[in-house]
Amino acid sequence: MKSSKLLVLGLTLMLFSVLVFGISVIGMAAEEWPTRPISVICFSSAGGGTDTWNRAVAGVMQEILGEPMSVSNMTGGRGGVAATYVWDHPHDGYLVLGASETLLLLCTNDAHPTTVKDWEFFVAAGAPGCIVVRADSPYKTFEDFINAAKANPGKVSISNSGIGKLWHMKAAMMDEYAGLSFKYIPYKGSHPTIIACLQGETDAAVASTGEVSAFVKAGELRPLVMNEPEPSTPFEGYGEIPAITEFFPQLKKYLPLNQWLGYMLPADTPQSVLEKFARAFEQALEDKRVKDLAELRGETIYGLTGKEAKDFAFKMQSKLCWTQYQMGFSTISPLECDIPKP
Repeated sequence: MKSSKLLVLGLTLMLFSVLVFGISVIGMAAEEWPTRPISVICFSSAGGGTDTWNRAVAGVMQEILGEPMSVSNMTGGRGGVAATYVWDHPHDGYLVLGASETLLLLCTNDAHPTTVKDWEFFVAAGAPGCIVVRADSPYKTFEDFINAAKANPGKVSISNSGIGKLWHMKAAMMDEYAGLSFKYIPYKGSHPTIIACLQGETDAAVASTGEVSAFVKAGELRPLVMNEPEPSTPFEGYGEIPAITEFFPQLKKYLPLNQWLGYMLPADTPQSVLEKFARAFEQALEDKRVKDLAELRGETIYGLTGKEAKDFAFKMQSKLCWTQYQMGFSTISPLECDIPKP
């Protein structure tokens, strides 16, 4: 009996030692991070705003961190495919989720059970939204566009980056709150959204000014309206683009809904890794190459990390999820995901 107790005690001490050693090794690995390549899993398609900013910032961060930082696109499931892939792998900082505001809707989209509380955010930049048409479109003004929708309910089409996502919601407000009826056609990201419009698959496209800027500058697309509460001049040579609230004042109480582009890491990633990642991220946003990209695309650098980024994400999650639910684009109440009303 005594030998059995000694054996149990010995095994217990051995297991405890292994556990302590394992924790120590993990801690040392976190302190030394990174020691191998880092992979960014971008939830959206190549060529869009999220992909462009993921690649630009990663290109600079890898120089700072001293390890390669690559970007792969993993679309599908309203961001759930990419989020699940990152979440189901070790939370050690070597797999990063390439993100935008769309991923604040993971839970209410039934794409992934996590919410803002489960992630840490690194908010790089963003741009306002607009509706554009081809340069040869018969719709020369937003008034022309509205009149066509009134005369042909459900036939004038607008491509978007996915039903229930930010740009779709901001355009669909015209149906929900202004009594119009457009045909909304979803694509897997803003780049295919824009190409669809250019190829004549749709009459118009809704995206960010940053995502359409090159096509506007090339004379291929013409901006009609800003999906924002205020007019602006994001495109050289086009003067002030009117705000959608000038035509539909009732939308003022729902706008703005801001785009942001950046990264997410699981909240239980070792603190030392999060801090190193944040420092490299902040340094990268100060790099001339990144600033030049923002200027070229007419985007604003936010540069949010830590508590500031988390608070920003909490606030926007609440506004986005409740707007989505009230517009009928989600059957899951934000309350079911413990997301309070804004």
